[in-house]
Amino acid sequence: MADYEAVNTPMATVAATGLRKRVLNITVDEEWTANPKSYLHQTQDGTHEAVEIPSEDRQPIIDKLAQPKVLLGQWMATAVCGNDVLSSCSYSSGVVALQAGVLSFAGFCVVSLCLFMYRFVYEEVVTAIPLNGGSYNALLNTTSKRFAAVASCLSILCYMATAVISATTGVNYMTILLPNLNVVWTTVGVLGAFAILMLIGIKESAIVSTIMFFTHIITLTILCVASIIYTIKNPDIITSNFHNVTYPEVNYMGTTLKGDIWTALFFGFSAAMLGVTGFETSSNFIEEQQPGVFGKTMRNMWAITSLFNISIAVLTFGVLKMEGDDGIIKNSNYVLAQMGLVACGKWAQTLVVLDAFFVLCGAVLTSFVGINGLVRRLASDRVMPQFLIQKNKLRGTCHWIIISFFLIASSLVIILDADQTQMAGVYTYSFMSMMFLFATGCILLKLKRQDIPRQVHAPWWCIIFGMTLVFIGFLGNLLGNPKTLMYFVSYFIFVLLVVFGMLERVFLLRVLVVVTNLLFKDKAHRLPAEQVLIDNDELSKTNVQASPALEQETSKVSALVRNIKAIKNAPVVFFIKRADLVTLNKAILYVRANESTHILRFVHVYPEQTVEALETVEQLKEMIAMYDRVYPKLQLDFYSIVGEFDPVTVEWISQTYGISTNSMFL
Repeated sequence: MADYEAVNTPMATVAATGLRKRVLNITVDEEWTANPKSYLHQTQDGTHEAVEIPSEDRQPIIDKLAQPKVLLGQWMATAVCGNDVLSSCSYSSGVVALQAGVLSFAGFCVVSLCLFMYRFVYEEVVTAIPLNGGSYNALLNTTSKRFAAVASCLSILCYMATAVISATTGVNYMTILLPNLNVVWTTVGVLGAFAILMLIGIKESAIVSTIMFFTHIITLTILCVASIIYTIKNPDIITSNFHNVTYPEVNYMGTTLKGDIWTALFFGFSAAMLGVTGFETSSNFIEEQQPGVFGKTMRNMWAITSLFNISIAVLTFGVLKMEGDDGIIKNSNYVLAQMGLVACGKWAQTLVVLDAFFVLCGAVLTSFVGINGLVRRLASDRVMPQFLIQKNKLRGTCHWIIISFFLIASSLVIILDADQTQMAGVYTYSFMSMMFLFATGCILLKLKRQDIPRQVHAPWWCIIFGMTLVFIGFLGNLLGNPKTLMYFVSYFIFVLLVVFGMLERVFLLRVLVVVTNLLFKDKAHRLPAEQVLIDNDELSKTNVQASPALEQETSKVSALVRNIKAIKNAPVVFFIKRADLVTLNKAILYVRANESTHILRFVHVYPEQTVEALETVEQLKEMIAMYDRVYPKLQLDFYSIVGEFDPVTVEWISQTYGISTNSMFL
């Protein structure tokens, strides 16, 4: 540490203000040891390493990155997420009709307006931060990791609810052709079949998704045309439905209320949000889309879902009555198939059933693929347990993710007894909560990250009005079916505990160390409670040499201590462009607040060793050395690297020092 005994901390030159550059000479007291001799803190001082990237190391990385990557065009990208969104027509029409009656179309019109505004919200965020991850990624770049983790929990629930309601609805449609099917266990079987396919290594194909998407559109078009013809030939049904209006009774906080126009509009709109669930899917694979495609994808999804949802909502009451064996209430789980039967006969019903089953199975596959990618991202970001991304040697798939997802999804099917309405409620809660958080991320992006360029700027009125509609929809589902909230909250808390247990794993391990030492310590030698734990943010001036007695490393807690050391010794990289005390301090504070490590490595990349560049390196060296003393529980290393700051350099750093790119920040 001889180099760090006198530290110069220059301030940036401010032009035309009359201020002069100040140099502070700081003397370090070598008699005071800043570093506690404990596994809880860093054990050595920060170092400086000057590195030049060998040209022979760059070429293999350049060749690897230069390999052509197949990116999705407008319609393939639309198809991948469109199957998820458009498949919801198969189950939303019946659910909305039970709440709004003949005003179902009005609910879908308001939802269409909401999505129209959210298009711009999604486009602003994604064009500013074009990375996979959806709402999690948006909040990760504007708030703390803990807040972003909440969004990730909602994303997990969305994927789970998508798989569950899609599988259940598909099986319900198949009961028309196979009446003796047990819906609950057949649904579990469908989920299990896709889990096995994922374990084998099947991947979602954009080509297959495109074929399924357009097949589904053709089927819905045939159904709509047939329903229009039937309605024209039999106008008495639609006339009767709209002239003799009786609005459905609604459940209000467990009490049945007589329906009227206001309950139909309010609860109908809330239920109609189910018809566009999956709208956020496109933002989860933005890196696989060609430049400029995302906005077109959002436009296509909005237009197609609005067209079919509103059309089917009107035509349902042109073909079917509310009451009776052929009515909507009796056939609410498979309204589209019943429309096909009445409007065009058995062949149309069979076509709709098979189409619905296959497109809904496609949505199940999308859920498995999506959850696999999301959890791998979260595990790489140290938000989910690392064992989840272990790959089996046989097929190279992440079996723990697939098996865990299957078990959780199956438990929801069994607990809810495959009740499609309750499942729809869980799905809608998750979807709308995530939509609200995404808009929150857009607001924070406008306020905190104005420097990031973006192709679209969502108007403030769009954001506020869109969030208001989403909140109203959430409130309507809460008031209309409060029992479903219990299931949503239960699963949300379960996922949240896993995530926050991971984020606070060092604290939990420390608690286990204390409890173990406490239980196996003689009572006569036990410390009073106030001495059991020492706060992380306070330095003991009298005894910094060792851990608190109950956190001492002993043979009983050696395994726990090894885990704590492994977590804390995993370094985090922060790329620094210029010598700036404020930026350095912000980076340190971010790592202290969001990461469990006590090793932070600042990396400065510069193209050549000019006088100005070397001066910047020297200034950074001195500043980081000073902060290494200011934050004694962190080890602040400094790497000055000669080279171009590009993806090749980032990958070289990752390979050379064994640090994941997910642990690197700008």
